[in-house]
Amino acid sequence: VKLHKPFFIGREAYVEALEKWEREIVRFGVPAGTRPVRAGAVVLDRGGRVIGWVTSCVPLPSGEQVGMAIVWRRGLREGTPIGLALGTAPERLELGSRLPWVVEGKVLPRFPEWGPGLGVSGE
Repeated sequence: VKLHKPFFIGREAYVEALEKWEREIVRFGVPAGTRPVRAGAVVLDRGGRVIGWVTSCVPLPSGEQVGMAIVWRRGLREGTPIGLALGTAPERLELGSRLPWVVEGKVLPRFPEWGPGLGVSGE
C-alpha cells in the first residue's frame, strides 16, 4: 500500500492501524558452524527476553544461515545481536519470558544485495 496517494478506500483505517503496529518482520543471519535454526525457534533480545519467533530459515552454500522472524519490538536495527533458543516449545512461552541464548545471530538488512558469494557476512 502506498500512503503517498491522497485517497484510497480504507486509507484512514490503515494509517490508524500502522500507528498501533507492534510487530515487524526482520531478516537475520547466523554464522557458519551453528546448529540449524528451524521455524518456530524463539527469538530473544540481549537480556534473554522472548521477543518473537522464527518464521523461516535456510542454509547458504557457505554454511551460514539466513532467516526471517516476527518480533514484537520495533526498531531492531541492522547489526543488532539476537539470540535464538532452539528446541523450546513456543506455545508454552509468553512475551517477556527469559531464556538462555543457544545460538547468536544478528539482524540483517531486510532486502539483501545480490551477487555471487554474498552471504551473511556480505563477502
